[in-house]
Amino acid sequence: IVAGGPEDPPLRNMITYPRTVRDAQGRTVDKLLVFTYPGRANTRRLIGLTPEEQFAEVTPLLKTLWPTFPTASAEPFQIAERPYGFPIPAPGRYARSVQVLAEQRAPVVFAGDYFNSPTTEAALLSGYRAAETLTGTG
Repeated sequence: IVAGGPEDPPLRNMITYPRTVRDAQGRTVDKLLVFTYPGRANTRRLIGLTPEEQFAEVTPLLKTLWPTFPTASAEPFQIAERPYGFPIPAPGRYARSVQVLAEQRAPVVFAGDYFNSPTTEAALLSGYRAAETLTGTG
């Protein structure tokens, strides 16, 4: 989910990944991992705060992009400071990426953060998708 417009939103974007994990008793539990990037003003304010303070400040902001996000059940996973910005894609790039991903076939597929957002997490997910396409498991 990406905030639109030229202004500085509370959150610039929100990337979600559903995952199944095991709890302390070994049972499977469905989780939603969320990677989010605050806007410029919030980033400046959050840099240097403890991870607990950052989590407390950012969690309520999730509803600015996803109004029904279940913030009451949110829990920190990993908080990483990234004090430098990343490029905002041109309009239509994500729609084109979805089209290219849907058309990919073995033996050649493309992967990388260009097909999602410019983050390590997005590049990793893109690699998983490419592997699934190449092996026929996706």
